[in-house]
Amino acid sequence: MISFDAQTGVLQLCAVVLLSATGMAQAESCRAESFSGASYAVCSFNLAKDRVRTFWRGNDGNPYRTFDALAADLEAKGKSLRFAMNGGMYRGDLSPVGLYIEDGRMMVPPNTVTLTGAQSQIPNFYKKPNGVFYIGEGRAGILETGRFLAEKPEANFATQSGPMLLINGKIHPAFIVNSTDRSRGTAWVCRAGTKYISSSPKAG
Repeated sequence: MISFDAQTGVLQLCAVVLLSATGMAQAESCRAESFSGASYAVCSFNLAKDRVRTFWRGNDGNPYRTFDALAADLEAKGKSLRFAMNGGMYRGDLSPVGLYIEDGRMMVPPNTVTLTGAQSQIPNFYKKPNGVFYIGEGRAGILETGRFLAEKPEANFATQSGPMLLINGKIHPAFIVNSTDRSRGTAWVCRAGTKYISSSPKAG
């Protein structure tokens, strides 16, 4: 059972990787879970020993595009990639749709645009509330975007995505009942401080 902070939530598709220098601790074990007929891979991390961060572009200013490219770049710098997951939401040029912070620098500002119309016609990112996953000094969190901008928590890395899957323990109202689209990548933060990443395969 994963315990969640009632003030945060679960954020869909967060861009994170775990990296380490030689001899550093690796991530805690990943495990298989199932719920309501869907299978998931769940991996847990502890920021006291695991280095979790986001990546977007290399030294040449171009997006990495592939895990192999990122892994090769890190290896050239004496680091190794232990875990990686696609995440965030990006435009055709691979620039983030919303807030993106890397190494303490805001590279893309927050996106607070609101779209109106039928929920089925609104892209996922704009199904409010969306949220921000952030990593500060030794801690991480998930906040609804408006709250993140108001509280301004310390964030060395952050990515805005949406919709939030759970808000204060309740499923996001925009989700379609009986939908067969169960493919999700999510970030979770529990009260004990452990960070969880889970992914599910495409249904069907």
